[in-house]
Amino acid sequence: MRRLILAASLSMLAAPALAQPAPETRTCIDNREIRNTRLDKDSGLYVRAVGGWWRNKAGNCPVFRPNTAIRSTSTLNRKCENDVIVVFDPLSQMELGACTLDKWEKVADDAVPKGN
Repeated sequence: MRRLILAASLSMLAAPALAQPAPETRTCIDNREIRNTRLDKDSGLYVRAVGGWWRNKAGNCPVFRPNTAIRSTSTLNRKCENDVIVVFDPLSQMELGACTLDKWEKVADDAVPKGN
């Protein structure tokens, strides 16, 4: 019985050490902080801002793809959770669709897809 209690206690102590910390998140990113932008159809919108790369899955927006651009409909000078962004072809100016932003999640440099 003691061994069982000891084993259970040790496993409870080890569990937090195995858990990965939650990624840092932000609600908004100021446009003046953004240095680079990448769109990836599988994983979202990436922006390089002060402090590194941030990802916004935007509800797995189906119109995200390379060689497209985004336009924000917000009158504020930032991109925030629940803002609507319009994805368009920069050559034809044809709008491909719109998506709603989620929270911004900090990602490592090696998690960012290579350029558009």
